[in-house]
Amino acid sequence: GFSFIHKSFGEYLAGRAVFRTALYLVDRLSGDDEPVDAAGKWAELFALAPLTHPILRFLTDEARRIEISDGMRGAVDALTDVFNHTLRNGFPMDVMSTPDVRYRDLEDRQSNAESTLVSTLSVLAQAIPLPKGQKGVTNAQRVVPNWDTQHSVANLFGRIQPHGQWGAPLACARFDFSNTEMSGVNVHEIKFDGCTFENSDLGNAFFSGCSFVDGNFRNTNVSSSYLVACDYSNVDFEGASVAFADLRDEELADINLSGALTISTLLEGADLRTAQGITEAQLSDSSGNQRTQLPDYIDTSKIPWIEKG
Repeated sequence: GFSFIHKSFGEYLAGRAVFRTALYLVDRLSGDDEPVDAAGKWAELFALAPLTHPILRFLTDEARRIEISDGMRGAVDALTDVFNHTLRNGFPMDVMSTPDVRYRDLEDRQSNAESTLVSTLSVLAQAIPLPKGQKGVTNAQRVVPNWDTQHSVANLFGRIQPHGQWGAPLACARFDFSNTEMSGVNVHEIKFDGCTFENSDLGNAFFSGCSFVDGNFRNTNVSSSYLVACDYSNVDFEGASVAFADLRDEELADINLSGALTISTLLEGADLRTAQGITEAQLSDSSGNQRTQLPDYIDTSKIPWIEKG
């Protein structure tokens, strides 16, 4: 048999295989294959092991390097149809089952196949270029699933959130999560860059180590949520409720808080120096301390929790 001189070469081939399989299934879907056929093939290939950090990195590099004649948008749409099918029906059990398989093993295999599909969709969407002059991501550059039930997103994260040391952090960048119910979710180290959560309910959620760069939280309920060690660079919270949310010691670079509800928002130690749209009235409603860093345009004499010296 063959052996690889360096482990990373095998991981490169695995990342390339995931990408090539996605394109192969997209091509088949343009012919006689249905989403259920593609879901079965995907599970057959990717159910036995989780995606790792190096494989995800090589998959991302491959998607950026290869140009698709019909455009990456079409590939994302076709693969999203497969994802929509699995949201409603799951992956075919017959291709993942063996005579001695345990129920727990089937759950793990379902999770492996689904998380690899989600990350692949995210990688392909990130390879869609923004038109010249467009400043932010829109749904023209996002994965737009059909969240067919109110709790589809929360249930998805419950199934595929990585556990232990083997799984790579989940890539969910450029997904449309708008108008969904995500209250109480508990997620760690997920990349949500360029996602929209507009008009969604994320109340009482727990996010740690996540990245929300260029995210859209307009008119979103984030009240009473814990957001720990996350990246909020250029996040739009216009009109959102962050009441009672925990943002202590967070660096809120270029965050937009115009019209946001900030009653009892915990801002102790937070860095708001480049925040946009925040007012003295909002800060007075929140909770901060002497370590909270504020924009230069704020009149600190109007903020009750700042010691007057």
